[in-house]
Order: sequence, then structure tokens, then C-alpha cells
Amino acid sequence: MTNTNKISEKSLSPCVGICQLNTSLDLCLGCFRSSKEIALWSSYSKDEKKMVLKSINKRKKLVY
Repeated sequence: MTNTNKISEKSLSPCVGICQLNTSLDLCLGCFRSSKEIALWSSYSKDEKKMVLKSINKRKKLVY
């Protein structure tokens, strides 16, 4: 199980290989990114990625 807080700088991606988009929430139920965040992930700066990772932790609490 991947902990998004301990992702190395090199692999800075929350993807866990379980891609299932909840269209009503616009969130992937595997990584908890929005469809926009997934599409733009490779173009984000390190700071933008870190902001998304912080958001992911909050989203998990809302969904579960």
C-alpha cells in the first residue's frame, strides 16, 4: 500500500494502478485525483504536485 506522504521526489505520483473514475465526484477512486489533475499531472511543478497530494489526503477522509 502506497502512502502519499512518503512518495519519493523521483516517483512523485499518487497513482496506485487502480483507475476507477467516480463521475459524480470527478475523482479516481484509486489515487483520489480529479480527471483534470490526472491529465495535467506530468506538467505540474513539484509544488503543484505537493498541493495535490495534500488535497488527496483530505478527499480520502470525505469519501471514506
